[in-house]
Amino acid sequence: MKSYKSRYAVAKKFQFNPEQMKKLALSYKEAIVKRGIRILDNPYRQLQHAILDVFASWNSEQARIYRHQMHLSDEWGTAVIVQAMVFGNLNEHSGSGVIFTRDPKGASQDVAINGDFIFCVQGDDIVSGLVETFPISEKQRIAEKRESLISLETKFPEIYNELVRIAELLVYEKGFNQQEIEFTFENDTKRGLYILQTRDMVQRETDKVRTFVGGGDLERSFLGIGIGVSGGAISGRAVYSEKEIEHFREKEPETALILIRPDTVPDDVGIILKADGILTARGGGTSHAAVTIPQLNKVGVVGFNKLHVYESQGYSKVDGKTIRGGDFISIDGWSGAVYMGKHEIGADESYKIVL
Repeated sequence: MKSYKSRYAVAKKFQFNPEQMKKLALSYKEAIVKRGIRILDNPYRQLQHAILDVFASWNSEQARIYRHQMHLSDEWGTAVIVQAMVFGNLNEHSGSGVIFTRDPKGASQDVAINGDFIFCVQGDDIVSGLVETFPISEKQRIAEKRESLISLETKFPEIYNELVRIAELLVYEKGFNQQEIEFTFENDTKRGLYILQTRDMVQRETDKVRTFVGGGDLERSFLGIGIGVSGGAISGRAVYSEKEIEHFREKEPETALILIRPDTVPDDVGIILKADGILTARGGGTSHAAVTIPQLNKVGVVGFNKLHVYESQGYSKVDGKTIRGGDFISIDGWSGAVYMGKHEIGADESYKIVL
């Protein structure tokens, strides 16, 4: 994807024209075939294969690790739903997103939709955390200090208003608990909006959240703001691999370790468990990383889009400043703030977080 973006001088994948996208898709196919993976041409066989793969995923190594950590039964198994596709990637007037019906960091139980969306994408782009997301409301955009001026409320007001109506209907009229809702829209009118699924938000009381002690040194070391998704202040050594984690665990067992990744996917659960904090360059507050990190009781900041990660080389850059493996960094899982160096952590403050 990166090489094709560079070749055709595009910043976002929806900017590829049809012929360029066709070449990109065929290059992916070629890479898959070269790795000895057979691609079925029959659509029915493809669907059958996909269903069986979902059933098989229950017994994957990472699924077993996650269940063990979360004390979930191995006996439950998983299910498959087959349904007609809704397309959020038809054009720039379509898109996908995930909303909470209330502010996850607020104390009020009133409906105030909050979450992530992107236009010209499918829902998997949102939950995978592989792309930069946009906030749902203007209030959220301002609170999260987003650099982009885009929100669902301003760019797609009809979709936004219809989601507010649906959220208020579910919570106020139907008596549902606060909800997490996945949606896709095929055009920018309310008739183009599809609700894919909705489930209860999980409300969890957290321990008191720690904060950094303010001062000139803290202000000078400030790198920027991401999206805080779990925990409070933590200072630790930056790590980029399991090998680095094992090295510092043996050498400095009491030192916190902060895993830096461009993004996280479900297969990362094993390495996430070995770190104390996670910082990602991409992903929003409803991405896989954002949902998983609090469940694993880690400190997390996602969507720090100023961060450029060179994972295989073991370093990252922010505004020309280099963070190498072993360097101290500090992150605030409540505010989303990121700092160079190690900083003093002060008194706890009480918060209630809704996941």
